[in-house]
Amino acid sequence: MNKVSALLHEKMNWHSFKEPMIDIYSHNFTEAEIQGLITFYRSDIGRSMTKKMPLIIQNSIVLSQQLMQDFIPEVQSLAKELSVSIEQSRQKKQKNKKTKKKKFKGIVNICIVNTLSINQG
Repeated sequence: MNKVSALLHEKMNWHSFKEPMIDIYSHNFTEAEIQGLITFYRSDIGRSMTKKMPLIIQNSIVLSQQLMQDFIPEVQSLAKELSVSIEQSRQKKQKNKKTKKKKFKGIVNICIVNTLSINQG
């Protein structure tokens, strides 16, 4: 576990994130908006939010997982129905191909018989 932790600290540090995060913020916020964010985060409310946000995010993740658990059986059921429908469609296409092939063979046989009849007659 120490090796994993060391690797995470080595690869996932501020220096790895700094430039890409600057790009992300600069593409999504104006300079005035960034100044406003700085002012906000330096305020009492901003500092309070910064302290509380990790717990809010954690609670939101737990809530999302709980909500997903409630409808996962429905999603699985829909996936099974879709799988059955796809298989039925595939089988129908296979059957249609075989039917067309039989009809084509029948037409070819009729043509051959007629050609032979004409040539012999």
